[in-house]
Amino acid sequence: MLADRYDLALSTASEAARDAYVQGCDLALTFYPGAIEAFDCAIAADPSFSLAHAGKAQVLMREGNVAAARAALTAAKDLATGLSEREASHIRYFDLAFAGQTDAAIDALYAHLTAPPAARATSSTRTGWAIWRWAWRSI
Repeated sequence: MLADRYDLALSTASEAARDAYVQGCDLALTFYPGAIEAFDCAIAADPSFSLAHAGKAQVLMREGNVAAARAALTAAKDLATGLSEREASHIRYFDLAFAGQTDAAIDALYAHLTAPPAARATSSTRTGWAIWRWAWRSI
């Protein structure tokens, strides 16, 4: 199984999908353009890579493209069988946040950030610095 830059396992066997996903996360985290295109490359390399769909959904929602974000999240959820708990937790958070269930989303984010491995807090910044910082202040 391949891993991301934080050595966290990813549910793709495609190096091209992994590399594009990592690039998409880097671009999304820094708010640089090109994240959606990078996630699209990851999806093209491995259409069943659920986290690539979730990453794309997060960027689309942040850009205000709600319909496309919901479609990407639906794809992520539809493909979410057999994921690690960490990957499933990542998608659950977005599902709750997109549904407007703010308290439940913050609880899910806290659980995601505090569960092992400890490096998860670093990788979870993909959810957006503002959300991450706000959640940690409330702990």
